[in-house]
Amino acid sequence: MKKFVIEDGFWGLFPGAKIGVAVCRGIDNSTKDTEVYEKMLRQVEREAVGYFKEEVFSSNPVIAVWRNAFKKFKTKKGARSSIEALLKRVQKGGQIGTINPLVDIYNSVSLRYALPCGGESGNNARVCDYEWVLSTRQQCIEYDVPFSFRQTGANFRKGNRTYRIKRKYQMSQAAKAGIDYK
Repeated sequence: MKKFVIEDGFWGLFPGAKIGVAVCRGIDNSTKDTEVYEKMLRQVEREAVGYFKEEVFSSNPVIAVWRNAFKKFKTKKGARSSIEALLKRVQKGGQIGTINPLVDIYNSVSLRYALPCGGESGNNARVCDYEWVLSTRQQCIEYDVPFSFRQTGANFRKGNRTYRIKRKYQMSQAAKAGIDYK
């Protein structure tokens, strides 16, 4: 990995945070074997049901902890983490659909560990550097950890060029990279 930066302000909000980085390499996102990914998603959906200890969705500890964290960030009122949307769908008995191997792996890891991940969107989003994405992917492969490039974020740098990507294209552009692993 070339560089992993955590802004100083983060530590002011979360002084006891633990940071982990997963790097994956050799991911082929062109895989069309959807049955493998559907099976993986169904398995983690069954596992994720274990996070629901309370009848009221927002009272479950895994939801409450991410809501409390997001309250500390400067986000739009009511903004929720990506893991909350996935867990809400599972709690309501819905299934997470397959999108492509990268997104499917990313969603399965998010559900298994109840962790939100993804690029930033919006006018003030920080740049997501593709070299960083590739470095993270390579480390995931080395440790045989699933990797999914879920979205580019609003500001995406590849090589010497930075692209401004509309929200509606961020997931599809990430999927086109074809770099998911497992």
